Amino acid sequence: MAVIIDAARYGAHAREVAHAFQVRLIEDAALPPHGAVSFPVGRIVVCAPIIDDTTYAVALHEIGHVVAPRGSLSGSCRPEGFRHELRLTVVEEDAAWTWAHHYALEWTPLMDHVERWGRASYHEALDRLNAAVVQARQPRVTPND
Repeated sequence: MAVIIDAARYGAHAREVAHAFQVRLIEDAALPPHGAVSFPVGRIVVCAPIIDDTTYAVALHEIGHVVAPRGSLSGSCRPEGFRHELRLTVVEEDAAWTWAHHYALEWTPLMDHVERWGRASYHEALDRLNAAVVQARQPRVTPND
């Protein structure tokens, strides 16, 4: 069974990891608890204050977008449209979550819940987009045919 780390240790560890990978980590109280964004080119992550295991997971995930080998592909690839970009985003999300798992002090059930929600949102969007593309390619039958 994992030892639960206190919230202060989570924040300190996220800041240590960011520093070790030369990422500027900005905790902004104006963001909602699961709100965060990364700017890989500038090596900057902006997240809500790290106050528990879920905000810690989000912060590590965003750092993963900056430093994981496949955490940020969109800027280095030539876009081929929204569908292509969404596929890249799914790869980036998976890479960033995998990276966060590797560097986390522990992975709690609440962290797992946040990860599942995050991964699902992108996979569901890609599934919806793929279904729409398939439907758009179907021949349309008109009443006069």
